[in-house]
Amino acid sequence: MFENLLNLTKDRLPEPQGEWLASRLRVVYTKLTSDSASGKSARAAMIVFLVRVFSAILAFALQVFLARWMGSEQYGTFVLVWVVATMLGGLSCFGLQTAVIRFVTEYRSQKDFRHLRGILLVAPGFAIVTSIIVAILGFQMLYWFGEQITSIKVLLFYLALICLPFMALEEIQEGIARSYEMPLTAIGPAFIVRPASILGVMGFAYALGYPANAITALFSAIIATFIATILQSLILWRRIIRLNIAEFGRLKSPNVDVEKGKNYTFQFRYWMSISLPIFLAGGFYGLLLNADVILIGIFMNPESVAIYFAALKSLALVHFVHFALRAASTHHFSQFYAEEDIKGLSDYANEIARWTFWPTLLLAVIMVLAGKYILMMFGTVFIDGQNLLLVLAVGIVVRASIGPMDSLLAMTGQQKIVMWVLAATLLCNIILNVSLIPLFGISGAAIATSSAMIIETTAMYVAASRKLGISIFIFSSDRKSAVKGYVT
Repeated sequence: MFENLLNLTKDRLPEPQGEWLASRLRVVYTKLTSDSASGKSARAAMIVFLVRVFSAILAFALQVFLARWMGSEQYGTFVLVWVVATMLGGLSCFGLQTAVIRFVTEYRSQKDFRHLRGILLVAPGFAIVTSIIVAILGFQMLYWFGEQITSIKVLLFYLALICLPFMALEEIQEGIARSYEMPLTAIGPAFIVRPASILGVMGFAYALGYPANAITALFSAIIATFIATILQSLILWRRIIRLNIAEFGRLKSPNVDVEKGKNYTFQFRYWMSISLPIFLAGGFYGLLLNADVILIGIFMNPESVAIYFAALKSLALVHFVHFALRAASTHHFSQFYAEEDIKGLSDYANEIARWTFWPTLLLAVIMVLAGKYILMMFGTVFIDGQNLLLVLAVGIVVRASIGPMDSLLAMTGQQKIVMWVLAATLLCNIILNVSLIPLFGISGAAIATSSAMIIETTAMYVAASRKLGISIFIFSSDRKSAVKGYVT
């Protein structure tokens, strides 16, 4: 079938172009069907990307529906509260949602069932407990300082804090699923089930006559989060039990002391020593992603938040390439590092960078050119965000030029470097936003955010060059970057 496609390509096009396109298709097909690490990553990335494309259409339809149903002011209020809640849900895991990818990958490759079972037992419970604590602290903060914000926002924040444990559990389970190479189980609940459930619940609420406001939307989002997390739990743990039995047998591994009943081992202090720097880096990264929206909410009105967020959502598809390759390659970075194959790590990371950059550039050009018509779907007032698209796209494309560098560094023992880079980038981002938003409004926020992405990209590139001795860049003169040295 594939050969027929190649022959058709060569026959329908002039000979030079047809032969060239057929050769490129053959390269892509060979890569996608290869059993190598890059081939597996390409297939996983393709699955993730297709899921994210579908979810982008679904999420975009959801955002358009919400904006038109509630109006820009109510929509902006809902967006601000939900962005903060989502960020807190990720922070509640204290970095374990990323570190668990490294731990599970290492323990599986080393056939260490006791430690594997230990981390699988600890991680979900830890996320639930810590997220409940964070929610309680949030309730207390709202009780103390609730008078500083409007009563409707106070109520919305109270409601959003209720679903933090489910958000945190979903984050942990996504990391575990990624380490087991289950891309659909990892991202399907958050990016397909949740938006589809929100649409369904809101449609049901509308049919029952509930008002079109931020409260109804938030209730729908909370119910959808419950549904997505529970479904993910049922699918994930059933598959993990089957895979562990297939890999280790029913407690017959030589690493398992069946007689004493010790078929698991906890290394909580070690796990936290790895997770906490990642937590700080993840916290800085989460604030970096959402600082612009939060600061616009502080300095400007809800309508401005709505316009800016609509522009961000319109560029979501451009982000997906980076996200897909990041999700597909993280555990392979850890595997190369565990095997001390730095040359393989260098070549693999450069290849991932190329797979990240060119599709991102193409999608960015398309989205910028079609931006006006996309924003019109939200409503006529949202056309004011058209100029934001080009500014934000520049930062996204520059960031794609080095691939998922933060994951590479985190999976090779350089999580503290990632933490400091993101901390410095966040500080620059906040300073730029606070300085530019009062002067230029939402355009100032776009300039600040894009500039922060460029700063982050430069710092990550320098960190990888100096700490790992490898050069990862799309326009590097040596496309198969040689190892210059390795510094532990």
